[in-house]
Formats: sequence, structure tokens, C-alpha cells
Amino acid sequence: MKKIFVLAPYFWPAKKAGGPVKSMGAIVELLSTNAEVKVLTQAYDVGSKTVMGDVVPDSWIRLPQCSVYYSSGSLKVLMQIVAAGRVKDTDVVFYLNSFFAFTLSILFFILKRFGFVKASSKVILAPRGEFSEGALMLKPLKKRVFISLSKLARLHDGITWHATSDEESKDIARVFGDGVTVRVAPNIVDMRIRQKVFETKKEGGRLKLIFLSRISPKKNLEYALKILMSVRAEVAFDIYGPKEDNDYWICCEELIKKLPSNVVVRYMGPVDVDEVPDVIARYHLFILPTLGENFCHAIAEALQCGCPVLVSDQTPWRGLAEQGVGWDIPLANSSGFSEVVEFMAGMGDESFGGMRLKIKDYISEKVLQSDASAMTLRVFDFSNS
Repeated sequence: MKKIFVLAPYFWPAKKAGGPVKSMGAIVELLSTNAEVKVLTQAYDVGSKTVMGDVVPDSWIRLPQCSVYYSSGSLKVLMQIVAAGRVKDTDVVFYLNSFFAFTLSILFFILKRFGFVKASSKVILAPRGEFSEGALMLKPLKKRVFISLSKLARLHDGITWHATSDEESKDIARVFGDGVTVRVAPNIVDMRIRQKVFETKKEGGRLKLIFLSRISPKKNLEYALKILMSVRAEVAFDIYGPKEDNDYWICCEELIKKLPSNVVVRYMGPVDVDEVPDVIARYHLFILPTLGENFCHAIAEALQCGCPVLVSDQTPWRGLAEQGVGWDIPLANSSGFSEVVEFMAGMGDESFGGMRLKIKDYISEKVLQSDASAMTLRVFDFSNS
């Protein structure tokens, strides 16, 4: 049986990492029906130095679909990578979920380059949106230097790249050239959310707005606060997510103090990944002016809840306005964002109810068309996919 080692910075029971945990959980569950799956991850949640509950660090824990090694530090996980790299089975696959993660990607490829991981091992790398133009604008010098060095050392020669959209496939080719092997498979969406019934009333002239993501420059909360400066409607804006970058959050707090009195902002803290749909369903509009996403589960879950989305044009969720389910607007058009907020604030309950139904139909059809599970299996060369 094929052995698949999944290297992921965060895995269940991590609660604050959001979409990546759901992506990994869905992929591991799918792969476990075709292979023996082992996950190498860290024992801590986002921004925490405390071992997660129910986790025994530095030992293998057997879960229903896989075995998981929760590392307490880099040395421990590197020892496990070396051990995995010596597995005698000819059919071994390493599946990495970041290009820039130091321990679970950069050091892995250095170990492989020096022969600690068998050259015959198949390696699949999912950069998870790290090569979008917006993402590469953050700490650009460090990223450009490492990309150049990795090319010079040929660290990533011969691997398969996993893109979750055609846009991400183009990003990978832009950074590493057209000659690389890229396979596209969208993230697997939990359609059980679509079956839930959510009731949210909408009063004309008032808007319940939600931001739900990590608080970091890439997610661009600061931009969302700035566009609210010119909004005249009554807006209750709730912010959910871990403070990944505390200095950035301080800048956002300064902006919150300057907002007009018709805009009331509350910081609600992180949300358990299992509670995200129930939280989003309370709101009239989901906003995420992100600098770049390869998928974003929160957008998908907002749509499954029937909540319109207002996002940048730096995600795979495009043409939303034409479908009547949301808006994807260039970040250069800040007035466009403000106009959407005003429009949604003015919408009454009957129109909002009609929009919710249209959104749920849209996301159901989109997921059915994506055939994500079969495409994911093909990334891993399962012939029965």
C-alpha cells in the first residue's frame, strides 16, 4: 500500500489556523481510503507556546484516518523526516503544505538535497497561495532571496506542484517557469454546511458586517477599516480571528478609534473551526480584502451559509457580481468596496432572503462541477480516481 507522509504546519485539533486545518483534514480523510497516511505537524496552535489539548507531543498518535506526530520542536520533527526518508517501501509520497515554512518545507528539501530523504521518493508541494502577487509583496526581499537560492541549489527539481486553482497554477509557473509539473485540484468543501438552515433577518439601513480570518497584513483588515471611513449607513462590524501580528493589530486599533459614530466595531476573538458556519450565518455581508488566497474556506463557508461576500480580486472566487452572489473588486477601487457596503446596508429583508437562496444554489452547483475529490486523487496518482 502507498505510504503518504503529510507535512503540515497545523493539523487537528488546531482551532486558530482556519482553512488550512480543514483542507488537510479533508485531504487526509480522502487519502486514507487509498493509502497509509502519516501526518507530521507541530504540537502548538497559531500564536501559542502551549501544547494543544489531547495532544501527547513527540510521539505517534493513532487517529481514525491517520497517524499523527505532534512535534515540540524542529529537531524532533527533523528526526522523523529522516526516518520517513529511509522507509524501504518503493511507493512513498511526501506531501508538503507550504513553500516558505522553515521546518516542514525548507529544511525538508535541504535534507533531501543531501540524501537524508531517498531521491526516489515522490514529493508533492502545495504552496497554498504563497506565490500570489499580493502574498509575495509581504517581506519581498526575504522571499526573493530564498526563491533564488532554492533555484540555484535545485532544491525543488523533479517535484509535483499542487495548485488549487488555475490562477495558482499560473502563479507557480510565473515563479518557477512553465517547465514544472503542476496538477490542479480544488480544495474539498464540506457540503454538510449547505444542508443547515440559517435564519438572519435584514433591516433596511443597517448592516451586520463580518471579517473572519487571521489578523495579519496579508488578510488586509486595515483596508476594510479604511473603506468604512466613508460609509454613512449604520454598520455593526465584528472582527473574528487570532492576532497573528500584534503590531498590525495595533495599527488597526488606531483606525478603529477614527471611524465615524455610525460604524461600531467589536473584536470577537478567534473562532473554533467547527463553529465558523454558525458564526458567519448571523451576518449580512462577509468582507475579506485579502492580498492573495489560493482558496479560502471562510469564503466558501460564507457562501454555503447564504451570506454574500465582498472580497478582493486576488482569490479564485471571481465573477461573483455577475452571478448575484457577491463582489470581487480590485483593491485599487476602494470606493467600489464602500459602495457595496452602502448597497447591502440599504437592502431589505425580502431582497436579502432572495439573495441568500441564490447564493446557496450557486455554491452547490460550483462544488458539484469542481469534482474536487477525484481531482485530488489524481494528484497522488491513484488510478481508480
